[in-house]
Amino acid sequence: MAHRCTPEAVSSSTRATTKFHHIEGIDDAVRAAEAALPAWRDTSPAVRGELLYRWAELVRWA
Repeated sequence: MAHRCTPEAVSSSTRATTKFHHIEGIDDAVRAAEAALPAWRDTSPAVRGELLYRWAELVRWA
């Protein structure tokens, strides 16, 4: 998938609320997500749910 973020593609409110507020950072995040997709897709729904729950607990107490 070819993806290139542009300033026009990212609203000012999104840029203000994300830690990836530079275009290069957004592109890095998109590339990381694309690389992770095959493993995530092959992960069972039960394990995905467990991982998301654990992540939510970490974020809640961070």
